[in-house]
Amino acid sequence: MNGLGKGCLVVSALIALAGCGEVSGAGGTDPSDPPTLDMSDPRVAEFAAMTDRLEDRFNTEFDRVPTNGTATYTGFAGVLLNDPARPVALIGDARIEMDFDADDITGELTSFRGEQAGAVGDYAGTVLLSAGDIAATRPNDFTFDYDGTLTGQGNTIVLDGNADGVFKGTRLNPANPPVYGILATSDPGDTALLNGTPTDVTVSISAEP
Repeated sequence: MNGLGKGCLVVSALIALAGCGEVSGAGGTDPSDPPTLDMSDPRVAEFAAMTDRLEDRFNTEFDRVPTNGTATYTGFAGVLLNDPARPVALIGDARIEMDFDADDITGELTSFRGEQAGAVGDYAGTVLLSAGDIAATRPNDFTFDYDGTLTGQGNTIVLDGNADGVFKGTRLNPANPPVYGILATSDPGDTALLNGTPTDVTVSISAEP
């Protein structure tokens, strides 16, 4: 609802959802099969559920986005590399630090696990978030850069791009954090290097305080 407009679609592609909240089984062994994520990893269902919760909320009201202090959001990151021959889907942990005083965003995406051609494996490496801009175009949105190298399953993935995000939900109780969470998605047209070859990539983040 009034969100990025593609958060649910991104998660659907990442974990082969029939619709947000319905998780399918693992992919087949044909390298051209759409990648799905390791269904034994509880983060798969948690990522889908968190994205559902945030997508169902309106964007945070302009005057309720914090203008001072800091906030930490934790959740999940998905990465989909749309290689026509051997697509790769990854899920990882996300931690985002918002510094409203400095108008800055930092963070990291870690502990990735991936699926390719029906096989599952861990990926080493960290993706860093930097150069954040809170209220980039409106009081309740933001942008940041992401970059890092992930290695696993014989793959080397180099990520270097930009993402847009939005604050979701508005709490009226001043004792609670005013924002329910954040959604962010990489810019359309972003690419990553998959074993040295430029490949279309989608990075998606869902996180809550």
